[in-house]
Amino acid sequence: MQSINISNGRVYAWVPPINGVKQGDYEPIVMLVTPKKQQLVSLGMDYKIDANKNLIFESALSNQDPNLFSPIDNNHHTGIATKLTYDEKRILNAKKDILLKSKLNYEYTNYRFKPLEPYRSVEFNRDWNLDASEALGDEHVINFSTKLQKTESKSLEYLFGSFIRTAIFTGSQHSLVFKFQEKNITSLVKGIVMQQTSSKQNSTFYRPSVELEKLFNILHETRIGSKLYVEHNEIKDKFLDTLLKSSFSYDALTFYIKNNQQNANSFMADYTIRHDRIPINNELKQNNVSNTFSLNTQIVSIKNQEIRLNGSYRKLTVNDTTLTNIQPEESLLGRVDYHFSFLKGLITGNLFYEMGAGQEPKREYTYVKVVAGQGQYVWRDYNKDSIEQLNEFELAIFPDEKLYIRIFTPTNQYVKAKYSNYNHSIIVNPKAAIHSNKKSFYYKLITALYFQSNMQIN
Repeated sequence: MQSINISNGRVYAWVPPINGVKQGDYEPIVMLVTPKKQQLVSLGMDYKIDANKNLIFESALSNQDPNLFSPIDNNHHTGIATKLTYDEKRILNAKKDILLKSKLNYEYTNYRFKPLEPYRSVEFNRDWNLDASEALGDEHVINFSTKLQKTESKSLEYLFGSFIRTAIFTGSQHSLVFKFQEKNITSLVKGIVMQQTSSKQNSTFYRPSVELEKLFNILHETRIGSKLYVEHNEIKDKFLDTLLKSSFSYDALTFYIKNNQQNANSFMADYTIRHDRIPINNELKQNNVSNTFSLNTQIVSIKNQEIRLNGSYRKLTVNDTTLTNIQPEESLLGRVDYHFSFLKGLITGNLFYEMGAGQEPKREYTYVKVVAGQGQYVWRDYNKDSIEQLNEFELAIFPDEKLYIRIFTPTNQYVKAKYSNYNHSIIVNPKAAIHSNKKSFYYKLITALYFQSNMQIN
């Protein structure tokens, strides 16, 4: 394990095992980077049955050898994946433009198949509550969807999904999407329910959302709307039937007002209240409440000037600080960006200011010895133990003492940090604003001048 001390660099201490179980976090080993090989060949076919029906087939074969030095398991490096998709479109009422679209696809992936890059959606593992520690197995994915649509403004869609990892994981999903747009009203309703069982856990989650928006043309295309997002995810130990710490639940309700974001002058203001729940006594109970107000605006209608303002205020209230590491807090974030050009381009520039609070990686630093005169620090062995310690380094004054440089190393730990940044760049360029057919001495002198001011404060 890593030892806590003030020595220069990281120091690791050996921890004896207990009953044969290792108690530390690290091992004194050097990883050998072996030469590797990865190959992939794919074959695809697209067959158009008729004007409204399509059949798509795709198959791929991979060959990955993680260690070309070793002949072990050379016969188990290849894997295959296959996908078959059928989709069709039916016209139910041509006059009213009512369509029925359906799609069915099946996907098989061998557990040894290794793609060159991820081919599934980013949310795939999250949508199925896949545990990264689960064993590998052949995978079967079935997706079916049917969509009743009247033009692009009205539609109702149902989706079904099934995911099976042989002898390890079985899950199913049901989704419903309703879209409605009529005159100045737009609504979107989504809902998804998933149930799964695996070798270690059982889980159920639902994720409904509702969006409603009204357009007011008399108010210069101002839109007023509301959004509701809910996610409830219960993950239980398969054998103990208790909620795991990875379970969570939240709901977020947002009210907003905005105009057309493509306008020269645009704005958007919104207010969000969110409730978060965590496992407490085998139940998901409310843990904290956050209230957030945000304002974004841009003004570009002023000639030769652009102004962009962004700001948000958030208040977090924690129900019980003994149940979580999260502490109540209030935070304010703001940003101002201003670009300008005056006097036909004689003076141009931009100003930027940002302030707020967040997290940054905790940094560790080490002093490394270099050639004399190339460093910045000197080591003074104050306690005469001949061991370099962090509190024994200081800035050197004389060149022959400058023997060490300081190197920062990022860590996986994060600390809260408040920040404030200011930047400006201003240019005065007479040549851009002064034009004359007479190239006099004074013209050449003035147009040869160029002033630039840059400042950065962190």
